Amino acid sequence: MALEIQVGATLESIASTLSSLGGSSSLGDTRLDANFESSGCQFSVRSLEQPEGVVAEGCSMSWKVGLRGAFHCRGSNLSESWVDIKLFLQELSLNIEFGFVLSFQYESIYAIRDSDGLSFKRSMID
Repeated sequence: MALEIQVGATLESIASTLSSLGGSSSLGDTRLDANFESSGCQFSVRSLEQPEGVVAEGCSMSWKVGLRGAFHCRGSNLSESWVDIKLFLQELSLNIEFGFVLSFQYESIYAIRDSDGLSFKRSMID
């Protein structure tokens, strides 16, 4: 799962959100690596040197991406990972004022945070 976050959001705000949910993380100058304890889902996010457009197909956001991340979930823990990812995105939407898009391989959009708030478009599990 790919996460694209609007310019202005910081790695520190991402780390703070993860910490509030009990996740462990390692914060560097341009990268954050984290682990969700309950599911074992891993998450990495990095700062882009130059802002880029949103890559997720079918997403027409006017803002630029400043942070790009990815969630890595074990197939045996998809349900637990989806719970952790949803909780993280819900908490993140409360902690930052910037937009973000969650997609699968930049093809299928799963969640969008825009001026209307956070909305989930689909689920990782059915």
